[in-house]
Amino acid sequence: MKFEYDDIDLLYRSLIIFEEEYISLIYYWETYKKIFDQHRIINSGLTSPASRFSLSIISSSLIRQSWSSIIRIWDKKLKYENNMSLHKAHEVIKTLTHTENSNLSEMDFKEIKGCINRLVFKQKNIKDRIENIRNDHLAHKNLGSLDKIKAYPPGTRFDQLFIDHTLIEFDNFYKETGEIISLFYKILDRNVNQPNRDHAIRVCHEGADELIEKILYEQKKG
Repeated sequence: MKFEYDDIDLLYRSLIIFEEEYISLIYYWETYKKIFDQHRIINSGLTSPASRFSLSIISSSLIRQSWSSIIRIWDKKLKYENNMSLHKAHEVIKTLTHTENSNLSEMDFKEIKGCINRLVFKQKNIKDRIENIRNDHLAHKNLGSLDKIKAYPPGTRFDQLFIDHTLIEFDNFYKETGEIISLFYKILDRNVNQPNRDHAIRVCHEGADELIEKILYEQKKG
């Protein structure tokens, strides 16, 4: 396809950047899920507080990287920077019209566009919650407004990280973000490299399983 508008051309050129960031997200999140699934078994085999603390550090690092990575994909475009932005990409897609240059039928084009709109709208609530975590605790150490701080009893830690979503909610957000990126590819007559995604997931699972097995084996040896 040939594009006449700068924003559409930028989106076309940014597809690989979206995909690369999503692959990074796969590495972080799929590894975290594997460790989370086996967390009780691993902890039962870890006899020292230090080793349990190290496992906690690894797990928290993976989830923090997952938060940061997914919000980098969704960030709103800065006024003076052409940063990767799924939010901006969606705004461009909404203005895109079917043309003779498209290999899609007009019906398929409209169906994909409608699916993108529905999926993006569905993510708004969870996206805003994750973005607040990123902004308040990962990018900054925000304590809240002065009124909020004064409302806490003396001695209260008012800067603690508050997680207001479940693992399942984030997992759905993660999967549907990947689906939206795939639909961007499709509506622009490109094919996402699904084997690359599948490979990333497989490597994460195999690597995490091997690490967990080694941890448990070393613990049994004493």
